[in-house]
Amino acid sequence: MVYADLSKTRWGLAPSIEIYPMNLTSPRRLAPTPPQIETMDQIDTQLNTMNIHDLGTQETVQIRADVTSNEKGTKDIRPYVGSVAIDIVMTAPEKLKKYLMLDDRKNMALISIVAMVESNCFSIGAPKTIAEFLLASEHTVIECEDGNTIQLTFSPAGDAASANKGSFLWCHVIIGAFDPTKLADLITAIDAHMKKLGLDAVRTKAITDKNAGTWTKKVHVDLKLTPNRVFNRTELSQTEFVLPASMRAKINWGKDMRAHYGLCTGPCSRVIKTVEFGEYGESRIGVDKNNCMCKSKSDGPSVHEKKRAANAYWDRNMKKKPSPGAGPSGT
Repeated sequence: MVYADLSKTRWGLAPSIEIYPMNLTSPRRLAPTPPQIETMDQIDTQLNTMNIHDLGTQETVQIRADVTSNEKGTKDIRPYVGSVAIDIVMTAPEKLKKYLMLDDRKNMALISIVAMVESNCFSIGAPKTIAEFLLASEHTVIECEDGNTIQLTFSPAGDAASANKGSFLWCHVIIGAFDPTKLADLITAIDAHMKKLGLDAVRTKAITDKNAGTWTKKVHVDLKLTPNRVFNRTELSQTEFVLPASMRAKINWGKDMRAHYGLCTGPCSRVIKTVEFGEYGESRIGVDKNNCMCKSKSDGPSVHEKKRAANAYWDRNMKKKPSPGAGPSGT
């Protein structure tokens, strides 16, 4: 058993690899049945003969990963997104594993993982080759950081029941867990919708899970007012727009932007604050709470705190989990 330490490299250059011995044991991906072995061999051959950077141009395939065994019986599976991501990396064929770990796991953003608590499953979106690798494996057993052990069963989803410095004009756009919309198509739709509201999208950045490094199906959008257009803040209550395949995207306006335009701090984004003038011309802020249809949410940790926690998370787990080499049938 070995552990490969991949140093940072520029895009397209081979990494420098140092090999360290490991003597670890833990449950890994369940041993495949004979038909799966043939499929896994085909996938391994495909990876070894293809240009690995072409993964970024492949179509995205949606997978459902059902939690079929949960040792602790934990109902909230959201904290296990990172463990699922690490399992995908550690059980992947070697060439794919190295690619996903390059440049501080930058390529993990090709994979989206969303925990669906009510359905007790994870939605995984991944390039076709990675999706084929998971579907061929069918099952995996994961040792989570809290000591819990969960087992996942993979199936096709179809078969399964930051702002510019000093700017306050920004928002987050979120799409559904099984929404197959590609990032490029989502950006095009965002541009069109914002123009209808009197805003221009000047920069769009995909948001990744701070631990797993996978795309959370959320993007950050920096905005500016559209020149020569009268802006009406009440239009900001239009927080949903239609995407291809009859899907819908949701908008969450930035905190400072909400405060500036007097919007409610929850998803409805309705105008609840107005300037009222008294008998002698004095002004004050009037609040109409009847317009608010939702509750506000508290802020979480800072970006730097999340990054430090994510690096520590990967360091702990990559040292703990064994590397089975090429293929998913390690011990």
